[in-house]
Amino acid sequence: MMLNLTIGWTVLVFLLALRDSLRLWVHFRNFVVPRWLIVLLPLAGALMLTMIWVHVARSPYDSWNGARTAPVIGWTKGMPLYYPLGQGPASAFIHGPIAAIARTPTGAILIADFINASLFYIPAILFLLALPCKSNLMRGIGLLVFAGFSLTLPSLLYSAFMVHADAPAVGFGLLALALLAWQTSPNLKWPVLIAAAACSVFSAASKQNMLPIVILLPIFLYVQNGSRDAIILALLELLGLTLVAAMSMLAFGYEPLRFTMFGIVAGHMQWLQMYGKPMSWELGVGFLIADVAAPAMAMAMALLIESCRTGTMQLKTQWLTQRPWMMPFIVAVIMIPSSIVGRVKPGGAENALTPTTYFLVAALAGWIVSHHHRITENGSEPINRLIVSASALLAISLGILCANPTEKSLAY
Repeated sequence: MMLNLTIGWTVLVFLLALRDSLRLWVHFRNFVVPRWLIVLLPLAGALMLTMIWVHVARSPYDSWNGARTAPVIGWTKGMPLYYPLGQGPASAFIHGPIAAIARTPTGAILIADFINASLFYIPAILFLLALPCKSNLMRGIGLLVFAGFSLTLPSLLYSAFMVHADAPAVGFGLLALALLAWQTSPNLKWPVLIAAAACSVFSAASKQNMLPIVILLPIFLYVQNGSRDAIILALLELLGLTLVAAMSMLAFGYEPLRFTMFGIVAGHMQWLQMYGKPMSWELGVGFLIADVAAPAMAMAMALLIESCRTGTMQLKTQWLTQRPWMMPFIVAVIMIPSSIVGRVKPGGAENALTPTTYFLVAALAGWIVSHHHRITENGSEPINRLIVSASALLAISLGILCANPTEKSLAY
């Protein structure tokens, strides 16, 4: 049945892509970049949608997804989710209480993986929609670039389609930034402040290494709107963290939580300890460089273009307010140390690098989207023509790469 659904989905998305390609061929007859680049974009998007479907559909075949979903089902049946030292079954996973209910184990895993992928992609879509942009073409290219990197970078591929705490952790963090980017008036409405605080708390509660987002959010708001809104947001976050901590201790008990959150982590040695501590750190840095090399080089070019245009890269109020894509970029840089630490710990897989790669790719996609005001159909500066062409070519290339998965990507 799943094979028939996959074939049907593939045929449907490619028929829709061909229709959109024909429309773009007619609409952009006198566009400032080659039409063949624009026409290939829907086909690249179809490839990415097909691969997203394939990764979700194959999730029940991965033993880790079953292992991480089973305790959550048990929790809904009255079994403890966390155990203190010396009690309960031995486990090799730490996760949050996100319940997925279904009649069969396969259905439960599919539902859990769908929730996981939704928490990964929907915040990125909302962030790109929150950016000021009048060009649906540039918004679509930015979304394709984000999706393409998510299907080709090992860290993002793992976090998007493996049932774990990574997707809600980074997803809620980016959603909080999207709320700040969407509402940039001097007087933020209370619902936006409350929602942003809740998203930052959910992010940190999903995974401990996302705690910096709780600190950075009021700083971003202070730069944009001043101290009043920043203080209100910080107090709301403090209240939210206090409520989450109290509710967790009441639901799961203090000792099981303390052992799970601090005891296990403190007892971890560094990964590849046999080679010595310095070598393990060097390997962690090397893994991060290998994973972020492509989006980092693209982001470096974006920052170079911005510095040439504006003549400054100082983090001034007006500069940051006009470029909300800088917020996820700053988060990505701040998260580099914790990403390396998570990678060198025992059990630290590719997903430990996700807090850096996810926000870096989101910043790059946001930069692409934010250039709508410099691009017109009647004419444009050469540099802007290059930006559109290079962004479209990058999206198409990523679509081709994600449709040719390697053994590593299939095994996460």
